[in-house]
Amino acid sequence: MITINNKELLKKAILSGQLTNENIHEYDYSSITDFSNLFKDCTDLIICPNLDTRNVTNMYGMFSGCKNLFKIPQLNTTNVENMDYMFFGCENLEKITYINTSNTHSMIGTFSNCLKLQNVELLDTSKVLSFESTFANCISLNEVPSINTFNAKVFESMFAGCKNLVKIPNIDLSNAINTKDMFFACSNLKEVPHFILGENVISDRMFKHCTKLDTVKLVDSSELKNIKEKH
Repeated sequence: MITINNKELLKKAILSGQLTNENIHEYDYSSITDFSNLFKDCTDLIICPNLDTRNVTNMYGMFSGCKNLFKIPQLNTTNVENMDYMFFGCENLEKITYINTSNTHSMIGTFSNCLKLQNVELLDTSKVLSFESTFANCISLNEVPSINTFNAKVFESMFAGCKNLVKIPNIDLSNAINTKDMFFACSNLKEVPHFILGENVISDRMFKHCTKLDTVKLVDSSELKNIKEKH
């Protein structure tokens, strides 16, 4: 058994072709719990081997900037708390396999700028506090699963630039403090659910440049705000 206890050495072993799916059982890297920026800007990474990630708690920017990555393995993300920018800028990634987000607290920019991503499987986001730019500029995204947003407070630019998104599921904004630019430039969005906003929510340009959106059911504690400022 070959022991690797440093993520830089793990990265080197994978990128050099030393560690592959065929011999991965010969390596022990279970002591590495921080995979943050592991493959950041690795433009030569096309397919990632089936890594054992059961002990990993931090995947911040793990595949950030891997613009030629088109497929990822099934990752055990049960204990991951931070997925900020995990797939940021993975321009050729078309599909995300199921990832367990039940213990994840932050998904800032997780899928941002995944230009070919068309859909995402159902996610347990019950503990997520921030969805800032989670799907921003996913220009091919056409479907979004049901998302538990009850505990979330920040939604700024969550779907900004998702120009192929036609419809979104019900999203609980009752605890939101910031929905600025949430649907900015979602130019094909035709329908949104009934949103209930609390007082003093920052909601500037929430629906700016949503050119096909005719009606917005937006209610807050002071009745209807000026929708023109958001639409």
